[in-house]
Amino acid sequence: MTDVSIAIVTYHSALVLDALTQDLRAQRDVSYEVLFTDNGSTDGTVETLANLWPGRTEANSTNLGYTAAQRQNLARATGRYVLFLNPDTRFDATLVKQLQHFLDSYPEFAIIGPSVQEGDGVPFAPRRFYPGEGMLPLLPGWDRDEIAWVNGCCLMIRREVLDELGGPDLRFFLYQEETDLCWRARQRGHRIGWCPAATVRHQGKHSQAELNRVEKLRLVYQGNVCFWEKHYAPEAVATMMRFQLLLCAVLPASASLPGLHSEALRARAGVCRDWLAANRRALHWPTAMRIIARQFALLWRWRRSRVFPLDDY
Repeated sequence: MTDVSIAIVTYHSALVLDALTQDLRAQRDVSYEVLFTDNGSTDGTVETLANLWPGRTEANSTNLGYTAAQRQNLARATGRYVLFLNPDTRFDATLVKQLQHFLDSYPEFAIIGPSVQEGDGVPFAPRRFYPGEGMLPLLPGWDRDEIAWVNGCCLMIRREVLDELGGPDLRFFLYQEETDLCWRARQRGHRIGWCPAATVRHQGKHSQAELNRVEKLRLVYQGNVCFWEKHYAPEAVATMMRFQLLLCAVLPASASLPGLHSEALRARAGVCRDWLAANRRALHWPTAMRIIARQFALLWRWRRSRVFPLDDY
């Protein structure tokens, strides 16, 4: 049996494929297969893949979304582990072996991620909180030892766990499908791991070159909202949306939280306004009071420790 099925979704990825191919073919001491699904690229991606990886690509005529395309890869995968990998990543020859060895060595872990450095040079550490927990907790406690989720640009999962979970959820078009996958794995008693010795550099958003920064951030935030809709009650989501609009209105002059700069606030506000226009739900006052109470708790802990207590807000 193949050790690892490397599942890659491409969309306007022609410019990164030579580098990706170089890194994939350098992998050593591990048996692996590489599977591609392309989502309607018009920049020569499919033709490039036909030359670099003959017979490995399933090509869609339109963009079906990242999750749907990965499910097409999974239908062909034969490995006992699946590595979800973005095409705009760079890594050394030991990456796949190190991740596979970790899961071989620690059967209590179902999902593993490497050390990731995003294109702006900022490390993306494993998260211990989920999107939305700045407003309403999904799990108790502020000081968490267990990893909640890891970056989906490079994530390895046991195939039997992936089958147990029913694969990635099609409700997620582009972002936060890995967060949901990690949440569901943990709900079934599995653990999420991190292998800092394995490293990946992630360019990020290479397929969105035609979008401005606010439009790119809107896509990210839409993934967050999809996560909220799945894991919070409808009246909670509606109240969270209204709170976020208030946050976006009062923060621009004095925002100091990571990821809450002016463009991010504009993106959040736009997504929330669109959601509220399409989902006319009233404010749920008990939920609003819980959100307000949590903000005071956040501020108190932040003031006391000088460190913001959440890694996802």
